[in-house]
Amino acid sequence: MKNLTELEILDDDYDLFCILADDEKIEFLFDALTIGVSDSMLKQMYKPKPDGLSVKSSSTEDISVGPNRLCICVFDDILTLNSDSLRVIRAFVRKFFRDGFILVRTNEIRKEKDFDIYKYFKAYNIYKTGNPICEN
Repeated sequence: MKNLTELEILDDDYDLFCILADDEKIEFLFDALTIGVSDSMLKQMYKPKPDGLSVKSSSTEDISVGPNRLCICVFDDILTLNSDSLRVIRAFVRKFFRDGFILVRTNEIRKEKDFDIYKYFKAYNIYKTGNPICEN
């Protein structure tokens, strides 16, 4: 059995570790020491969840839009947009609306200067999805 100081947890494993409950974190660390980090991660991923609990999903994408960049982050019902062009953010929000998403701007989420490297930042709550809207 390894010592905690000898344990090496990589980025993907750490991302999983962050979304676990406190008791699951202890179990993850114990299993990582005894059966290995990758097997411990797989055990946590495929462990059945009790009814009523859901795993939070998130995705991030950084794309080029002409000469500008746009970072799109979606966390369950929250959409954050970070870009070096306000025009690109507005165009993306309009496209999202035309695709049937109802977005409401939120000021509760603030720009983190260490992580959000682009000049403009907007955060929205995604309230509902519906059918795409035709402008004709």
